[in-house]
Amino acid sequence: MDGKKLFAYVAAYAAWIAAMALGLWLFLLFRQALMDGLAAFYVDPDVFQTKMTARALTQWGPLFAGIALLVLVLVSEYSFRTGVAKGKLIVRISRTFGLLLLAVFALDLFINVVNGVQGMGLISWLLLAVELLGGAGLTYYSYKKSAASSNPMINPRSGVPL
Repeated sequence: MDGKKLFAYVAAYAAWIAAMALGLWLFLLFRQALMDGLAAFYVDPDVFQTKMTARALTQWGPLFAGIALLVLVLVSEYSFRTGVAKGKLIVRISRTFGLLLLAVFALDLFINVVNGVQGMGLISWLLLAVELLGGAGLTYYSYKKSAASSNPMINPRSGVPL
């Protein structure tokens, strides 16, 4: 294995660890959004159906989110590792992080709206903007690059049809 290939594998596993960390952050945001949503939309605690629904969501929601996080870890490791072999590591990393950032943006936005937009400071708005623009930019980049590399009639450097 040459030095360039070794560096690519080190980069792939570093990105995999970063994706796990972002996935864990997404899991924690999901739990917070679930609790905030239940608190905001909880209608009547005496109604049996409402109480049982809230109880099921608080017990089973994090379990299914944890299973989704486990799937993310396994799929992203495989995707990054095969991306090194196919020479598409940057595209796969940008797609994974773009979609994760868009999911983080959606949960952050939900939490901020439920807790009241009036109390949001400048930092919260900037964080939402970075999550949205970063996620959309990375996702757009990855799909543009993958479409250019899979279509022989498109210039892979510029993305312009030949």
